[in-house]
Amino acid sequence: MSAVVPDAMKILSWNYQGIGPPWTVWTLTELIKLHRSGLIFLSETKCKDINAWLHSDSSPDRWRFTGFYEYSEVANRREGWNLLRRLSQSFVRPWVCVGDFIEILAQHEKQGSLPRAQWQIRDFCECLSDCGLYDMGYEGDIFTWCNRREEPHMVRARLDRACYDTNWVDLFPRVNVFHEPLACLDHSAIWLTLDGESRRGLNRTK
Repeated sequence: MSAVVPDAMKILSWNYQGIGPPWTVWTLTELIKLHRSGLIFLSETKCKDINAWLHSDSSPDRWRFTGFYEYSEVANRREGWNLLRRLSQSFVRPWVCVGDFIEILAQHEKQGSLPRAQWQIRDFCECLSDCGLYDMGYEGDIFTWCNRREEPHMVRARLDRACYDTNWVDLFPRVNVFHEPLACLDHSAIWLTLDGESRRGLNRTK
C-alpha cells in the first residue's frame, strides 16, 4: 500500500477488541470526529501487521508505517519479535511502528499482580534494539491497558506504544504521542500528532 498524506496529520492506533458492541462503534466514531485522524490502525483484526508506504504533500521522501499486534500467547511472543526483525531488514526507509505490543519495557510500566518475567522484558528490549527502534514516549496516563477488575485484583500496564527509527525522526523532529483515557474497553487509544501546534522533545527509550 502507498499513499500521499498531509504534512500535518494525526494517526490513531487502538486495540478495539472487535467492533461489535454499540459503545465501541460510538467511541471510535467520536474519536475520529474529535481528532480528525488521517490514518487509523485498529489491532486485533486477525492480522499481525499492516504496512504502508507514505509521503507528504510537500516532500517526495517516503516513509514506512507499520501497525503491529503482538501474539497474545507468551509462547508465541518471540515469533512476533522475529517478524519485526525481518521487517527492519527488508527496507532502509524511515520507519514508524505503532500498535499493541502486549509487553512492557520496564517493571514500572506495570501495576498490580506479580512482576513481569524479566526474560519477557529483555526479549522486547532486545527486539527494539535489533530493529533500531526507539520508544516515542507519551503524554497522559502511563497505562494503556486495564483488566477491569476491582482492587486488589486490578492490573494495569503500558502495552500500546509508538516506536520510530532515527531516519523517521529526521523527517518528523517534533511529534506528540497522547494516551486517551481508558473508557469502556480494556485498551486506550493512542494518538500520534505529526507537525502539530503543540510539541515536545522526544523521550527516547531503546
